[in-house]
Amino acid sequence: MTRRFSHDAVLLGAGGSARLGQPKQELTIDGEPLLRRAARLLAETKPTRLFVVLGDRGMATHLNGLNANIIENPDWPQGLSTSVRSAARAIQSHKTTRPVLFSGVDQCRLQLPHLDALLRTWAGTRDVVTRYDAESYGIPALISRHTLAQADNLTGDRGFGQIWQQGTENPIFVDAPELGFDLDTPAQLAIAIRHGWIDGRRRTATAREDVRIPGLRELKQARVRTKLIAEAMHLFAGRGFEAVTVDEIAAAAGVSRRTLFRYFDTKGDIVFAWASTMTDVLRETMAQAAPDEQPGPAMRRAFTTVIKRIAPTTKECLALVRLIEQSPALRVHSLRKYAAWEESIIDAWRDRLPASDNTHLAASVLARSSIAAFRAALEEWLRCDGRTALAPLLARTFELQRDIFDKDLHSVS
Repeated sequence: MTRRFSHDAVLLGAGGSARLGQPKQELTIDGEPLLRRAARLLAETKPTRLFVVLGDRGMATHLNGLNANIIENPDWPQGLSTSVRSAARAIQSHKTTRPVLFSGVDQCRLQLPHLDALLRTWAGTRDVVTRYDAESYGIPALISRHTLAQADNLTGDRGFGQIWQQGTENPIFVDAPELGFDLDTPAQLAIAIRHGWIDGRRRTATAREDVRIPGLRELKQARVRTKLIAEAMHLFAGRGFEAVTVDEIAAAAGVSRRTLFRYFDTKGDIVFAWASTMTDVLRETMAQAAPDEQPGPAMRRAFTTVIKRIAPTTKECLALVRLIEQSPALRVHSLRKYAAWEESIIDAWRDRLPASDNTHLAASVLARSSIAAFRAALEEWLRCDGRTALAPLLARTFELQRDIFDKDLHSVS
């Protein structure tokens, strides 16, 4: 393919794959890791420079021989926006006007012809974006320098879509419905293995024949639901629960009011759904604990992981915690969340604790005391208006709890 312009390329390869249970970057297609495959496809478009954003420097071994510029992003747990910002800053330091081809790791059905189609469609100013269906679009995308200059405004687990949805840019779409399929969960991995999109050698226990596999329609609905929750919580953090309307939430998510009400009956239901995702994070993190790990360190790590997922920035996190913990309208959702946490912790530890007549009681004590420490840390964090980081404050709270019960009260400092 002959083009009259040059371009740079970026692979967004950072991520922990917590929901999948294994690094998606190392899943393979015909023996080639996804990280290397995605980088190779970008390299085959012959960019002037190829950048790869990684959260784990060790992953760079998969890129040997590809002449890729590695960008380390230690902030990747705070969301996709941190990787986009890291890439934008690295590219802008070269002070060129070339468009940038952005792509990700987990679109296992991506092929070189689609990347070529994006490049062929470039008209000189407008972003060229992959459209999955009538309501969903995203990367791979060819990004103009004007859009790239706005990357510092991105927040959370959101990429350029939040710029396009604001209407400040008018992208050109190239349809590729097959790229709407992601690899985020064991069920999605099972689908990919069944269809031969991913090698089956790393099939997990959750990908057996007795697992119900959702269809593409169901996966699309899950994506819309996740988008509605993220946009709603972002708006609530900025303006408060009562001030935000359902119409504003729908507009921010790029769907109609009618679509929003197919997923949630009230704004409060959105908050409860968000709180439920925190329960999922807690449960998944506990499930990853080593068999011989002690309950104290495992619970501290689980709650610290929850903290990282509350919001992309300290300011937004503080606003959301204050909103949910102190708002009378949302108090019931907070209490339901803690009840779900208690049940999840008991279920997780009942079979791991030494078997005895007191096993269930011990799991209950562990659950309630851990949640009490977490809530005490939140209250202290709100009291000091976030001047002390929440994660270290949580660690200190767990240490105080241990000292109060294990030592003479007068020795606790």
